[in-house]
Amino acid sequence: MAFEPGETYNSDLLRKTQKRVYALGMFSVVTVRPILDFPADSVIDIEVLVREAPKLSARLGVGYGTEEKFRTFLDANFLGFWEIPID
Repeated sequence: MAFEPGETYNSDLLRKTQKRVYALGMFSVVTVRPILDFPADSVIDIEVLVREAPKLSARLGVGYGTEEKFRTFLDANFLGFWEIPID
């Protein structure tokens, strides 16, 4: 998190936190938002919503450039390769 409990509210820090969590590469959706029900004690709770990324994903690309001519790429990811089941 880019902020600590008790800090003054800063929307830039919420965006920074959202980017950091998304950059972990484990989530397909990350939302960090304040819960604005304006309690009497002026404390704003922060809600973090995530959707787990698919375990297996792949991308294939083909292109053409003036210097490199034809180019291709394959990007494959498998999340949880070292995952240990906990009973």
